[in-house]
Amino acid sequence: MGLTWAEAWERELDRLELDVDTAERMLREGGPVVTPEWTPPQLEGALPEEMIFRAQTILQRQQVVLAAFTQSLAATREQHELTRKIRDSVPAANERPVYVDVSV
Repeated sequence: MGLTWAEAWERELDRLELDVDTAERMLREGGPVVTPEWTPPQLEGALPEEMIFRAQTILQRQQVVLAAFTQSLAATREQHELTRKIRDSVPAANERPVYVDVSV
């Protein structure tokens, strides 16, 4: 027996909510971002009215997670750039000084 229209929507909202839970956990734990492949749902008809509030809540959580990932990515980029600048400013191990200042 197949799912009813409302059951199919409920299942998709459950799936979206689990994805948001996973993303929030990754942000909290600072681990690698591992996400399952997502395929858009193939649902007939509009979201049932009684599920609109839940869908809006999930959307708000998705937006918060997106902003947090964006901020984390920007911080990582800044750290990478700082590391590159430090690395580039230090002479390579095979370079030798041309002179030694002994006046100190």
